[in-house]
Amino acid sequence: MKKRILASALALCMALSVSVTASATDTTVPRMTNMTLSHTTETVASASINGSFLFTAPISTDVADYTVSVTLSEGAAFTASTPTESNTGELYVAEVNDSEVTLKFNMTVGTVDLNSDQYALTLTSAGGNTWTGGFENAGGLSLETMAGYLAGMDISLAGGALGAASAPQDILVNYDDDKVVLAVCDPDAVVYTVDYVVDEDTTLTWKLPAGAVIPPLTLVLSGGKTINGWFLDSDCNTALTSSTTVTGNTTVYAKVNVPTEDKTFLEKLEGHENVTITTKGEWDTFVEHSDVVVAGQLITLGADIDCQNTTYDSMTFRGDFNGNGKTISNANFRAVSTSSGDTCSGMFAKIGPGQVVANLTLQNVTAQYSGTYAGVLAGMVDGAGGSRTLVQNVQVRNSSASGRSAGGVAGFIRNADVRYCSSRDTTVTGLANGGGIVGLSNAKVEYCYSTTSPTALPSIIGGSAGGVVGKNVRGAYTEYCWSTMTVVGGSGEGAEAGGTDIGAFDNVSNSTTVRDFSLKGFTQDCWVRAAGTATDFNTSVVTYPFTAAN
Repeated sequence: MKKRILASALALCMALSVSVTASATDTTVPRMTNMTLSHTTETVASASINGSFLFTAPISTDVADYTVSVTLSEGAAFTASTPTESNTGELYVAEVNDSEVTLKFNMTVGTVDLNSDQYALTLTSAGGNTWTGGFENAGGLSLETMAGYLAGMDISLAGGALGAASAPQDILVNYDDDKVVLAVCDPDAVVYTVDYVVDEDTTLTWKLPAGAVIPPLTLVLSGGKTINGWFLDSDCNTALTSSTTVTGNTTVYAKVNVPTEDKTFLEKLEGHENVTITTKGEWDTFVEHSDVVVAGQLITLGADIDCQNTTYDSMTFRGDFNGNGKTISNANFRAVSTSSGDTCSGMFAKIGPGQVVANLTLQNVTAQYSGTYAGVLAGMVDGAGGSRTLVQNVQVRNSSASGRSAGGVAGFIRNADVRYCSSRDTTVTGLANGGGIVGLSNAKVEYCYSTTSPTALPSIIGGSAGGVVGKNVRGAYTEYCWSTMTVVGGSGEGAEAGGTDIGAFDNVSNSTTVRDFSLKGFTQDCWVRAAGTATDFNTSVVTYPFTAAN
């Protein structure tokens, strides 16, 4: 960030008359009733607020090119004085006669003594009580340099400068990378601070008279960063507008855009950007902060991730997940409580309305015991209350899930579609329900297969196990699925299920032929048909086509 950012600026976009009266104040006290500032070629924006005068001028101009005009109230007169103390921050009257007055700054900034002719303001009588002039000896002095000396300093027009009874008047100088602001305050004006928070390391403090518009700052940031607006809250929800005025000490916040290549993985994740996971470190960050992911945000695996037998809490997120044909392996997921009050375990505790999870392989992944739902991918896949949830092309290998209702892919599904999924050599232990793909289904399972043999309590005491679905309840639908376990849909094959098992092929063994599959109706192009359990999926057909819109 440029050094000159260490001050503030006013971007007043108004062209108001600077003619004011002292009707709102005590006219018996000597004061300025009018003040103008003009440049030989540039426009100077002006505003008057309750007797205070504000001017905004381009920063890249020379001090010598400005003309100042001041009109004093009746009975006021420039009055010379000799500072009794050095470096007080006063603008005092150094010399005066009937036709000319010289004002100087009684202050030193660093090693620069501003009490010199170069910084002296010389005004000549223009008739009546109006004086006009400028910085006659300021040759080569830029407005930026002078503002750099004055900004943030405690400066005032000295008491007695306009006559024995005149009160001190605050002079405020602030600037940014574009403009310089001068505010000459009414003696009765209240001055407030405005803190501009750029980031956690940079806050710029500004001073304004009460009633002045709080302006945005124009800042050039380092590293390609840009400011995308100023806001009145740290969450950047309430925008600073042209009608926002100073009524007290105020803090405003910059919304800073950081170039994508400079952001950390977590910053992108928290910024609701689509991200790609390529390392275990990024995966661990995603697991820890998955709850910041919002609807429509896409998380993509860019590489196989070996979790090295790490145990995680099951995740909750609201975005979409593209496995991208990659594998998550060697991970354990603890059961957690969900917002619905259910206890769930799996890579995801719950996948909700409108979400899509697809194109993923899970290898040696454990969904630890859950008192409600457990699935290697998700404890719950629940689109209730919104649009349907989709789980597609998820392949589970050498994994395990255990819970009251447990499944090789999901423990429980509702208002959802589970398609083109499989579980091989996976242990599913359900207390009430156990299914090779889904433990308890109130939705649609199609084009799936399982070589898993789930367990559950005996049916005589309410248990139900199935090669594909442990138990179908009313409205469930299972089609074109096969398994090596005799029962495909458990108790759902009866009248309790509103769906059907048309095309479901149970008890597949190595002796099952391609012809057997074809006769059963497994002729869709999603299958790569072979004898027995060699039958698998055509990857090019079952892959979910995530797009930029996803």
